Amino acid sequence: MLSLKNRQNRPTLKVWIELANAPHCLFFYPVKKKLMELGCEIVVTYRSYGYTSALVRKLYSDVNCWRIGRHEKTLKGKLISYARRVRDLSSLISKVNPDVLLTKASPDATRVAFGLGIPSIVIYDNDKNPHQCKLTFPLADRVILPECFPAEKAVEYGARMENIRAIKGVLEVNHLDVTFENRLPTRVQRALESENSRVIAMRDSPNSSSYCSVSIGRVLCEAAEKISKSIGKAVFIMFPRERTYLSRINGNIIVPRRVVNTIQLFRRIDLMIGGGGAMTREAALVGAPTISCYPMEQVAPTRELANRGLIEECRVDPKEIVDVGLEIIDEKPEYAERASRYLRECGKPSEAIIEEVFKLV
Repeated sequence: MLSLKNRQNRPTLKVWIELANAPHCLFFYPVKKKLMELGCEIVVTYRSYGYTSALVRKLYSDVNCWRIGRHEKTLKGKLISYARRVRDLSSLISKVNPDVLLTKASPDATRVAFGLGIPSIVIYDNDKNPHQCKLTFPLADRVILPECFPAEKAVEYGARMENIRAIKGVLEVNHLDVTFENRLPTRVQRALESENSRVIAMRDSPNSSSYCSVSIGRVLCEAAEKISKSIGKAVFIMFPRERTYLSRINGNIIVPRRVVNTIQLFRRIDLMIGGGGAMTREAALVGAPTISCYPMEQVAPTRELANRGLIEECRVDPKEIVDVGLEIIDEKPEYAERASRYLRECGKPSEAIIEEVFKLV
């Protein structure tokens, strides 16, 4: 790993970080922090999407940030948004003139970097998203993947084998290094402090993405009702991706109005029921009994954690979710031990990224 001493007498590097959604804010935070310690200047671009803006305000207030564009749900909307962001990013970045781009496979940012001759490092883990991979891998100078992402699949998507770097573990390992003040809803806080109440977190599938169009929100609400009847006093904290099914939510389900430090929360919950995305893997890594009911073919990093016994995979079926949930909700020590053992084997994504930055520039 590079040190401050290694950086002496070298010109200041300007590193551009693109944050396309909320998990990216968590992932790149330790990278940003270390690069600043090494004397680099950081510039950030991001778009309006979910909790992204709130996390940028909390975690990136010490660097220059520009909000450009927004997430769209339809294919036509995504295409128009892409074209507008490429135009606006091109205008901004040509003036900012960074030395290198770091992105979790943003097609917009990667295309701009390529067009302006800026080296780029693409980090990605979804082997079931050929569209995004094919728009970024061929243009990237480095592609960093978890080992569970098949290298031959990355080459099929356009990466050059000599440009691929594989790291051990899943990318959400980086999220564990993020800390900020947590202001939980009062009822959730009380439930966490009570010995007689269970706290269960739920997260919908990434249903507005290019690789998944199916929401499990209504199924989660139905499962919550059934679990409440089975275990009595329980509080559910829901992280929805849309509001269409929120009318199904009863008094036991709470939707946070503010951004939540999910890592701190998941260390204290009794059970996580997720749609297979980053939050599902975060919960598994901190040792919470975790269910993934992803409605599509499972992606490589979730499959990796399931193979290691950190995640239980379920069909999108309320009865099966309830049955598995009731079976594992009291097994937190066992899941925590498996998570701890797994983390001891993992590499540090931040270190790999920073090493590649200084190799490139």
